[in-house]
Amino acid sequence: MRLNHKLKKLLFALLPPMFMDFLVNLYRAREKNRENYIYDRPKNSDKINLDKFYYRVGTEPINISKDQVRYSGGLAFNYKQNHFLRYYANGKSDLKEFYDSHQPKNIFQQHFLDFSSSKSPHSLPWVWRTSISQKGEHGLSQKDGNQAWGPVSDDKLQLEISRLDHSLNSIKKNGYIIPEGFPRGYFLIMNDDWVFHIVGGKHRAAALIHLGWDFIPVSLEPNWPALVYDKDVNSWPGVSDEIYTEEEAMSIFKAYFRNPEDKLW
Repeated sequence: MRLNHKLKKLLFALLPPMFMDFLVNLYRAREKNRENYIYDRPKNSDKINLDKFYYRVGTEPINISKDQVRYSGGLAFNYKQNHFLRYYANGKSDLKEFYDSHQPKNIFQQHFLDFSSSKSPHSLPWVWRTSISQKGEHGLSQKDGNQAWGPVSDDKLQLEISRLDHSLNSIKKNGYIIPEGFPRGYFLIMNDDWVFHIVGGKHRAAALIHLGWDFIPVSLEPNWPALVYDKDVNSWPGVSDEIYTEEEAMSIFKAYFRNPEDKLW
């Protein structure tokens, strides 16, 4: 807690010097710890050299524009497309509307594409996935639904609301706490353009943007490829294994580069 000048003068006059030295050192230690504990809002984006990310290790954050982050299905993190941000703006009804209206039967519908296919909504063409089954969260099962699409159970809907509320209130009260980690993901690159697909920390990313952060600290997800280029489509696992045609795979990839102002649901 910062002390104003008059109060500090009064304390120095009334308290023993040794005790005041102790308080000053305690205050300085607290401020130093805060620098290592709270992440200050970035004022601009970092200069992104994509080639270097092939060799990057660790979880050092990268500051990027909110306009270049994407959610599952290619959704932009804005109030037009993202259901988490719509919840922050309009409440539970908008979040429920998303889950009621967006109930994809395949990965193409998950990305708001008009394709007919029986392919799994979990299988992106550029990521090799094992057959390990996915588990539910916080005591819920897979049957309760997925945060990225509907249908969801009432318990799952309430879980997402609780997580969104917690993220927003924590950052409001405490600032962005570094030990809790940064939103994680990887880069998608098409020609000279790129976006960052967030696969972890999505609630925190939405909360930061709702609180007015124009630049978002993110880190690379170690369990995903750091960079995915459109030019490498033929070598993507889903294409090389003939799960997808090149056209199908690229249609999904391009969904992450669509106009962020498009109305999708």
